[in-house]
Amino acid sequence: MQTDTIQKFQSHIRKRRAMNRRDLPWRHTTDPYKIWISETMLCQTQVSRVVNYYTDWMRRFPTVEDLASASTTDVLSARSGLGYNSRGLRVLQAAKIIVNSCHPEFISGSLLKKDSGSSPE
Repeated sequence: MQTDTIQKFQSHIRKRRAMNRRDLPWRHTTDPYKIWISETMLCQTQVSRVVNYYTDWMRRFPTVEDLASASTTDVLSARSGLGYNSRGLRVLQAAKIIVNSCHPEFISGSLLKKDSGSSPE
């Protein structure tokens, strides 16, 4: 009996999500970099505010390599208005570590493609 109730509840939640799910840019990718950036921007910030910042950020820094080579001023400028400048500085620092210490195939996504069967955008 309880299993039936749980399954009905799960079905109800899935239907509601399908009807009300917001179309957000980071939901159209499997690229770990893009998802990472969206997650850092979404911390303590309203989704409606993040959408434009995320889109602008991806135009300015479309890859982790582009971010790693950016200046502190450019990164802080791109996040200006989101608050928590230290997050922007940590994202920049992390991008530099990733680019300088990871295998190039990992950064390009080809190792992820081999491991998971999914292809990052």
